[in-house]
Amino acid sequence: MAVSAVILCGGKDPKWGSIASCRALVPVEGKPMFRYVVDACWNAEIDDIIVVGNFLDTSMGYRKVLARGSFIDNIAAGLEVAQCSTVLIATCDLPALTPEAVERFIRDYQAWQKLSVGYSICKAEQCERKFPRMRRTVVRLREGRFTGGNLVLVQRDEILPKLDKIGRLYELRKKPLKLAKMFGWGYFIRLALARLWPGVLGLEDVERRASEILGIQVRAIEADPEVGTDIDFPDQLEAYLRS
Repeated sequence: MAVSAVILCGGKDPKWGSIASCRALVPVEGKPMFRYVVDACWNAEIDDIIVVGNFLDTSMGYRKVLARGSFIDNIAAGLEVAQCSTVLIATCDLPALTPEAVERFIRDYQAWQKLSVGYSICKAEQCERKFPRMRRTVVRLREGRFTGGNLVLVQRDEILPKLDKIGRLYELRKKPLKLAKMFGWGYFIRLALARLWPGVLGLEDVERRASEILGIQVRAIEADPEVGTDIDFPDQLEAYLRS
């Protein structure tokens, strides 16, 4: 299966101060952070690699597209120029990402037929064991404790018409009351109860509701812990380097 990769680097990020002008360029053991993601995709033999960002870089191995501003707009910028209909979307802040993790995620996605979106999730226990100093957000479900990953595989032509709706969901991610209105109060009550009784909500419930809202087939795919180890803040970088 031919696959394009869109690596989201975004624009300026003031939280990194004098370390770097943006998260993508934060040095990790002598190499800019985004380059670990490019190299993992390159060594996984991804057919077409696109970096969406507004920084200067002269290294090889990818095409560059200027960032448009918002997270969703940057996804659109990459998807619109992707050469392949199947596209891997990745964030730039995954210094632990390996070619094997990328290959395994793509292989597991391929195992599902007619899948529009495959979203990576990671078992919290595996992440904690491999990167014990890293803090992460964990959701308790019927199948276990999970943290979200930073790889998504999509069918380009199916997801592009849905980006407006995905953008609204993304904007509401920190506004639970409005998000509950979109997902339904029954679903949100079950999500809240799952913190006490994990059996109340399962992966199939989440997949079904996401598929209903977007009108396409969405499935969570378990991925390696490296996929869920993103570096958002300087203290996370310090914790990563100590792991």
